[in-house]
Amino acid sequence: MKLSRTLLLPLACAGLHPAAAANVPEGYSAERYEAMWRRSPFTLSSVTEEPVAGFAEQLSLSSIMMVGDEPHVSILNKQTQKRFSVSPGKPSDGIEIVSVTSPSSPREAEALIRKGVETAKIRFDLNLLKATAAAPGPQPPMPQPGVIPQPGSVPQPPGTQPGIQPGTPPNPNAIRTRRRVIIPSQPAPPAPQPPAK
Repeated sequence: MKLSRTLLLPLACAGLHPAAAANVPEGYSAERYEAMWRRSPFTLSSVTEEPVAGFAEQLSLSSIMMVGDEPHVSILNKQTQKRFSVSPGKPSDGIEIVSVTSPSSPREAEALIRKGVETAKIRFDLNLLKATAAAPGPQPPMPQPGVIPQPGSVPQPPGTQPGIQPGTPPNPNAIRTRRRVIIPSQPAPPAPQPPAK
């Protein structure tokens, strides 16, 4: 009897195995869960990175000048209105010039510049050129009332010192010259006369 139980048990398990395999349900395909993976409320949303602006995005050509065989380029930062010059072998602000293409038309002129390992092509900003050409020149200052202009002298705007460009900060180490002012003397009032007798 003991022998029949030991033989019967493996035979019974072997007979159940194919039937048990047929009863196991199949899993769902991955497509069923795809929408939940994309919009799961339990995960952090991924931040989309904005494209990093290149170093030359705010730069435009201001002028191109050939000195001998060397190109000298003046560059304008449109955001800060700062201008700087770059020539081969003389970088400015870490920007060096690689090559310059200067055809007869400024619309087609371009300069290839490099800052570190990054290179970029810059061109003239035609809108900026039009605005500069249309801007009126500086007006001479109007004479102040009560001030007699001297012939041959250029009148200075009020609040400026002669010899200093307007808009430049004064140099504290510079020797200051004193203005020489000549005050015209007024004639003395006539002395009182003794009464006539």
